[in-house]
Parts: sequence; C-alpha cells; structure tokens
Amino acid sequence: MDGRQGGGGSLEAAWDEREHSAGIRDRGRPGSRPAGERPAVLPLVRAARSSTLYRFHPFQSHGMLRFATGPGPRPGEGRIVPVRIGVVSPGRYEVARLTDRHYEVLLETTDPVEAVAEAERVLSAY
Repeated sequence: MDGRQGGGGSLEAAWDEREHSAGIRDRGRPGSRPAGERPAVLPLVRAARSSTLYRFHPFQSHGMLRFATGPGPRPGEGRIVPVRIGVVSPGRYEVARLTDRHYEVLLETTDPVEAVAEAERVLSAY
C-alpha cells in the first residue's frame, strides 16, 4: 500500500480533510471578515499537496500548516517534521525551521508555491 489508498489514516484521506478544512476556513462564516482580509490557506494546502511534501501527513496548528511522518503526531504514530508554513496574514506565508526548541524564519513570501519549495528544500534530506 502506497499511502494514497483510501481508509483511515491514509495520506489521501489526510490531504482530503486538510483541503476541505482549508476551503471552509478561506470562505469564512457569515459575518466574518471580508475575503481579502481572511488568510488564504487553500492555495497553500493545494501547493503542498502537489509537491514532495505529499509524503507527510498534514495537520494544522495555530494557523500553521505542519507535517508528520505518520497519521498522528503522537508516540508510535509519527513524528512532527522540523518545518512549518504559516499563513501570517492574508496572502502572506512564512516558512520556519525548528532549531534547538525554537523556530527560525527562513522565508516570507506572498507565493504559496515558493513557500512550499522552501519547505521542500529544508526537508530534502529528511
């Protein structure tokens, strides 16, 4: 099984859920901020999904797209990888790498594809 097949904990299911949740977040709720003032999470998730980051299980934490080596970032299920991509403001992305218990910002950009490419670079040997 390559992880793309259906079923609980599969990569395909994890990415489907992340993409669905990002779409809901980007649309907002009635009465929420106008579209131009909401974070653009869906373009980031789609860029990551079509990259080599697909091999990791995605999850979102505090506005950050993060990745784990397994279906749950808990002992025995997977480890959180040392990079995150944050949506820091509408249309602005930040890539950071974990170093000695804190995150070092490596790139700020308005291009989700560029943010994903930087995360891929950091994780190329992971």
